[in-house]
Amino acid sequence: MTQVAKISLTILFFAIAPLFADGRILSMHGKVQVFEKGRWAKAELTSKITEASSVQVGYRSGAIIGLQDGSQVSLKSNTVVSFNTLGIDTKKPRTEVFVVQGTLSAYVKKPEGNTKHVFHVRTPTMIVGVRGSFVELSKN
Repeated sequence: MTQVAKISLTILFFAIAPLFADGRILSMHGKVQVFEKGRWAKAELTSKITEASSVQVGYRSGAIIGLQDGSQVSLKSNTVVSFNTLGIDTKKPRTEVFVVQGTLSAYVKKPEGNTKHVFHVRTPTMIVGVRGSFVELSKN
């Protein structure tokens, strides 16, 4: 690979990297699993959360997931969520979390300037839009 091709590839990676954001597990206790590669696996503090990830928190357990934009999602006992969208497009940031069951709390960081951050929490029967504040939702 030529030097010019390497530089072009590096520039391309950094140009599209914000569009493919991810999250990380910041803290957890008890039984926490991440659905990856077609199966449930024990979560670690190094586990990456992507748009293809689901997280399951067991009985008497909990987890806090940090997103790239500074927002945080806290999952309570007996909760299952899917992360449908984790894009951090600088012009239209968008995050969508689907609650299959359980309780979550989310601190949504308000973006700088006039940028509108779309942060949705969905269940099978409703959708909640959060704009730079705190939300707690329980789905039984």
